[in-house]
Amino acid sequence: MLCYPLGAMGVGGVGYLIPRWRHLQMFVALVCAPVLILFIWLVPESSRWLAFTGKREKAAAVLSLIATRNGHPVPTAQIQQYILPKRQRTESGKSIKSIALPGSEPTARDLITNPIIRTFFIAIAFAWTASTFMYSGVSYNLDGLFPSTPITLVVCGSLEATFLILTYFLLRKVGRKLPLFMFFIVSFIGSAIAIFALTFNAPSLLVSVASLLCRSCGAGISMILMSFSVELFPMAIKNVSI
Repeated sequence: MLCYPLGAMGVGGVGYLIPRWRHLQMFVALVCAPVLILFIWLVPESSRWLAFTGKREKAAAVLSLIATRNGHPVPTAQIQQYILPKRQRTESGKSIKSIALPGSEPTARDLITNPIIRTFFIAIAFAWTASTFMYSGVSYNLDGLFPSTPITLVVCGSLEATFLILTYFLLRKVGRKLPLFMFFIVSFIGSAIAIFALTFNAPSLLVSVASLLCRSCGAGISMILMSFSVELFPMAIKNVSI
């Protein structure tokens, strides 16, 4: 999540030097294209997804590669002892694809039919919709805060990066629910201040500061909701739920 505000800061800094948006777009595309192409070879497939879909030998190979890159090599055979079913350990020549996973596999339909998953899904979807609505809405009041859009991007990115770092430590020390509740309360207060200021023609600076506060809290809310989504939903429907 920290890459989002860092990217905004980078675009703002480059945009200050390259004011024409077409030239800026071309520069960013030329710089990022080689990195995105190398992404295919540098980043392995998700080991959890490989294991869930039955490709557990490949999952073990990916985990072994990660361990090696981190300076703690672990043989693939040793990893297979923990993620391969017992019959696969004794039948080394048999294709892993032919071994079905135990139990019924969850599907996207479970987001509605399963009562527990449905409760999680509705709660997360409502919270994410409210956060996105607030984040996008307050962004409209940031144009006049600074003399140019690039400077606005740099300042907003800096504040959001600070809030995300704060959120990271809160998640480690406090948990998920309390920081999420706190950020929503602060966002509500900031939104109320902005609405009050706009209604009674208060100084535009007050509106912009309240909008920056809401936007930064929205970034923290998105980070917490992402953690919730990853932890609450089964692997098979994780991407759909997110």
